[in-house]
Amino acid sequence: MPADAHPSRDGVYLLRVFARRAAFRWRFLGTVTAVLVLVATLLSALAVLAASSDAGALRGGLTDTDPAATSLTVDLLRPSGSLTELDATLADTAADVLGPDIPTERFTLTESALRPVTRTGSPLVAETAVYASVGELTDAESRTSLVDGAWASDDRSVVAPEAARTVVGLAIGDELVVQTTRGDVALRISGFYRLAEASAQAPAEQWAIDPLQGGGAHIGFAKPGQRSYEPVVAIGPLLAAPGTLEARDVSAAFAETIFRPDFTAVDESALSPLRERLVDADVSFSSAVGRQATTVALTTELPQTLDAVGGGILVTRTVVAVSGVLLALLAVTALVQVARLMTESGIVDRRLMRSRGASPAQVGALVGLEAVSVAIVTALVAPGLGALVYQAMAAVPAMRAARMPATASIPLAAWLVAAGVAVVFVAIVSAPLLVRRGAEAEFDAEQDSAARAGRLAPLMRSGLDLAVIAVAVVAALQLFRLQGTVREGTLGVDPIAAVAPAIVLLGAVLLCLRLMPLVSAAAERRSRRARGAASALASWELARRARSSIAAVLLVAVTLAVGIFSVSFLDTWRQSQADQAAFAVGPPVRLVADGRAPSEQAEALAVGATSGTSPSAALRRDAVASWNDAAPSGSRVHVLGLDESARQLIDAGRLGEEGGTEIASALAPRDDADDSGEALDGIAIDDDVTWMGVTVTALPTTADPADTPTGVRATVSAITVDAAGIVTVDALGTADLDGQPHALLGPLSQPSAERTLVGLQLRFEGEPATRSLRGSRLPVSMILSDAGARSSREAAPVALDIAPLIGWAGVTSDYQAEVPTVVSAPAPSPSPAPALAVSVDLPQDLAGTGAVASLVAWEPVTALPVVVPTDQATRLGLGLAAPFVLTLGDAAIPSAVAGMAPAVPGAVEARTLVGGTAGLAATSSDGSAAGGVYLVADSESLARALAQYGAAGTLLDEWWVDVPAGSGEAYVVRQEQAANSAVSISIDGVTRSLQEGPLRIGTQAALWLTIITSAVLLAIGFGMHSAGSLRRRRLEFAQLRAVGFGRRGILSTVSIEAGVLSAIGILFGVVSGVVLAQLLGPLVSVSPTGAPPVPAVRVVLPAAPIALLIVELLVVVGAVVVAVWATQRLVEPARLLREGAPE
Repeated sequence: MPADAHPSRDGVYLLRVFARRAAFRWRFLGTVTAVLVLVATLLSALAVLAASSDAGALRGGLTDTDPAATSLTVDLLRPSGSLTELDATLADTAADVLGPDIPTERFTLTESALRPVTRTGSPLVAETAVYASVGELTDAESRTSLVDGAWASDDRSVVAPEAARTVVGLAIGDELVVQTTRGDVALRISGFYRLAEASAQAPAEQWAIDPLQGGGAHIGFAKPGQRSYEPVVAIGPLLAAPGTLEARDVSAAFAETIFRPDFTAVDESALSPLRERLVDADVSFSSAVGRQATTVALTTELPQTLDAVGGGILVTRTVVAVSGVLLALLAVTALVQVARLMTESGIVDRRLMRSRGASPAQVGALVGLEAVSVAIVTALVAPGLGALVYQAMAAVPAMRAARMPATASIPLAAWLVAAGVAVVFVAIVSAPLLVRRGAEAEFDAEQDSAARAGRLAPLMRSGLDLAVIAVAVVAALQLFRLQGTVREGTLGVDPIAAVAPAIVLLGAVLLCLRLMPLVSAAAERRSRRARGAASALASWELARRARSSIAAVLLVAVTLAVGIFSVSFLDTWRQSQADQAAFAVGPPVRLVADGRAPSEQAEALAVGATSGTSPSAALRRDAVASWNDAAPSGSRVHVLGLDESARQLIDAGRLGEEGGTEIASALAPRDDADDSGEALDGIAIDDDVTWMGVTVTALPTTADPADTPTGVRATVSAITVDAAGIVTVDALGTADLDGQPHALLGPLSQPSAERTLVGLQLRFEGEPATRSLRGSRLPVSMILSDAGARSSREAAPVALDIAPLIGWAGVTSDYQAEVPTVVSAPAPSPSPAPALAVSVDLPQDLAGTGAVASLVAWEPVTALPVVVPTDQATRLGLGLAAPFVLTLGDAAIPSAVAGMAPAVPGAVEARTLVGGTAGLAATSSDGSAAGGVYLVADSESLARALAQYGAAGTLLDEWWVDVPAGSGEAYVVRQEQAANSAVSISIDGVTRSLQEGPLRIGTQAALWLTIITSAVLLAIGFGMHSAGSLRRRRLEFAQLRAVGFGRRGILSTVSIEAGVLSAIGILFGVVSGVVLAQLLGPLVSVSPTGAPPVPAVRVVLPAAPIALLIVELLVVVGAVVVAVWATQRLVEPARLLREGAPE
């Protein structure tokens, strides 16, 4: 029969052959399909994870961030016209800037200027004039707390701050008359309020523009409109009902509106347009307001927040991309074994078809038909199963806590991945048919024998492996050159970052495989000298089937290397996040000090702290450092004040290595130090004292009265310290230097137990001196008498014995002046109490910052020891003991370099860490905080220096607390529930946020999936390879059995072969994985923003997971041996020899 008339050329007949083969081999085809579907499912699950984590990370990252970091704040100076219409204009403009799909909450505070106020019927209780402001606050009921009375219900009533009731003696029902520029306005007090705790409904930053900073009352406030200092009592704002300012014709001095966008439903497509609109947002608001306000200012951190969140998303995308490429590499190695097994299984049928006249094209069509049928099932089924795998991952508690979507639709990428796996499978199956054509294109023993001469696989004979190794070297060098895997300014993944780890890994494995010919030669020599038949046969088989051995070793090495790199990357990444969190936070727990008495707060915070420890008070202040001639104008810095116990918290582990040890050593008390830290005799104050007063009679003592400047005043402040060691400076009042007695009385801001008066601060201010007086001195004598303490403003005073002041030390901010001195003096008439005379040397010209003189019960701080960043000291040429000046507010503190440190643990502000990851953008690669350099000083010395050189208020900003390991989050929750701190963070909490927050959980999930996939494909690939090898050698085993080689010998042979291949694969895989982890781990474990992290990454090689991967491989080897044992028991050698090996 001619070839062209053969029935096998009929297409219908070909389909029948395919159907019969499928029916006969349904178990085998089902197994192959299941394996292929499993591979495609795991890869599709990664695509689903990538799409879902993007959406969850974007929304969760923006939602979890501190609301202040996503708000738009619009400040209007002297707004005019209709305030209601102006508010609507701002709302419309904000909607245009943010976009129609982002809902927004609006908070507005409108306030008048401070104006004189009186009370109808009786004077206000104050020694000086009282000024008040009137304001309107949207949603005042939710943003403040009504403590007494009722909210203002009409345009003639107001609610006053609770502090004003105490300071000026207000009561419900009082009628106040505010003297505005447009006439007097009468308002009745209907109640009293206090600020609510900061929350989404009560933004704390709203009060930053208020002249009193939300304090409600201030004694000694500078009289508005005066060039020189004249103290008054300021209260406000008096909150009125909406529309009152406009109805009563009260001019608004300023209006501040805070817009808080809600990003819970935002998607990535809205980010780029929003970022572009924010560029010109200030112009949009200015244009919309026009001439309705003198000045329009927009303040927002939203662009930086979007960049930080985008950086976090890009980091996760990069890790997902790296994982995807590694999984693709694994998939190809596994698919090669599956395709090899599938091709070998049809050798008998294909030879039969060729013997019956089938053409190579028809044989290829049959093979392709089988491969395509398996591929189609895979492409259709795998994406849906991938979505189910993602849903299973989303049910993990960490994923739920990060609010990742519980369900996910199947993205296009998942379909493309599944289709790609199917196409690659078909290509691998079909490639031999296309290269060798027809029946010759078979993975059989003859081809392996043909390759024996060179003992190299085709890839190695062609030199392609060397090309891959060269590309791997270039990719690694490129990563090292870029110093990271993330590029700023885009949300797109750097392709080099995505493929470099996989290329480097493959190159490392191929480089190891170059040693396989040596192994093959050694096996052949071993086979000649082997005494036992099993070992000789195993060695001979390894030498004879070099290409098959290389394929097996390649499979084991690649899958094991990917697994080791992934588990190392995961643990390295997690440890790096923990190190970054510890460096940013500093102590185990850090809390922002609230407005309560420090001793009371310290007592509350001690509950739950490590036994035997107490909370450490810390100072965190902005300053200007005047270094030397290299920086004469000064530079902005931040100063961190830590006591010895706080410094010990950063003098251990990575924190110590990154600068904590240098800080602790430089500020440690010296053995030869004097007693500057020991307090001198103070004056005890009763626990119930809330007010303090003293009578001051001051007079310049110039020789010529004509030289005496006019308008000189002295503000007297009490310096106290409580049981917790916290220093507080409270203004008692201001006295003119006119020779007349002035009775000063002021409240103590933080009444607490065991309070001691340890100093008096005297601030002198006055009019500018005439030119002829500049440079001359002004001696002043001040008589202090009638010192007393009161439990309330109205209570009778209890005399204070101020005689210990004679032994106190004097200090002044004027380096040319004589230090103040104190002597006994006769009491001014008519007071019978003893008095003290204080002599102060002042400059004639007191304009500007004035001059400060203090009497303190400690050795004055004349040179504050400060630790300076190493790079800053190097840049400015500063050495140890180099002098410089720190200016913190009104206090200019002489300082000296006590030491240098590479970085400062705990430098990042607590507020920026509350929202999770975006705040770590505040840490730069050199360990300093963005926006300035951090200096460190002893907190006690810093507080004393601030007090003696002119600072005011409670000198406390934070508490550093040591808690038992692992209890940080629980401690913070307890303190927040007890309202012990408005802002509190812990290393545990920030670590969890960095590892499992919305922006970061995708990284872990991708690595989990990679590790699981590598373990699964390791088992599948080696199992498929072993199954194919056993299928090819069934006839060979039967021949061995026929010549007397027993089942036990065959079992030993297979065991030795599998063991040797596994051992070589394990060696190459472990070496490649460890090398890749060591080289690339630090480059791919980046910070949340994609920059190199601080502290630097240290690679972690977890022994247990690596050992588990190796054990898994050994279990598979054991399963292969068991399978051989089972099959050999069922095999009939005589039948196989008569009939040949069936499929």
